[in-house]
Amino acid sequence: MTTTRWDAGTRTGGPAGSTAGPRASRSTLGWAVTVGVTAVAAALRLPGLDRPATLVFDETYYVKDAWTLVSLGYEAQWSGDKDVVDAAFASGDVDGYSTQASYVVHPPVGKLLIGLGMRLVGADTPVGWRTAAAVAGLLAVVLVTRAGMRLLGSVWAGGLAGLLLALDGSAVVHSRTSLLDGFLMVLVLGAFAALLVDRDAARARLTRLTAPPRAPSRWGPGLGLRPWRLTA
Repeated sequence: MTTTRWDAGTRTGGPAGSTAGPRASRSTLGWAVTVGVTAVAAALRLPGLDRPATLVFDETYYVKDAWTLVSLGYEAQWSGDKDVVDAAFASGDVDGYSTQASYVVHPPVGKLLIGLGMRLVGADTPVGWRTAAAVAGLLAVVLVTRAGMRLLGSVWAGGLAGLLLALDGSAVVHSRTSLLDGFLMVLVLGAFAALLVDRDAARARLTRLTAPPRAPSRWGPGLGLRPWRLTA
């Protein structure tokens, strides 16, 4: 007696057993392309993080808020004229804040990450201000490359997607300045990549079914725990 495999493709909206994406992303070539594209991104983002040696644009808010956040546990006000305070901060005087809380506009996660970079490298150097942003920019390139391979089922298509982000002027600038945009980008990309992994894991489970579920319902068969969806 033979068993007919249930066509899970009709339930997933795609071909049953579609594994081109996972194969591309897991291959040795896929990882080699990812490393190469990330190296290009690093060459454009990491050298000269101390230039310019002043707080640029909204760094005047985020860097100083980040430093007081990791120093006091909350964003605090800085005493004196903003331009004078910025010049003093850039020269290494990073303790000119008060204990009075400042008006907070943005959520703390991005500022916490900036502050952690300053703790690791130093608050008295622009490299410390911008380390976390540079790391986020590199992770974004990795995520676009890996997600592109998995989504498109091609090592080279994913590599091209990552290379375009690695070379993009706006992405390079955001990776070299401590603004919050880059942190939001990498978190959204991470969520999207996690959903792709969840999709492929769900398809793999469905294709292992040899028959429809004993009691099918309008919701379809159960897929058990889905940690990648929770990660997203």
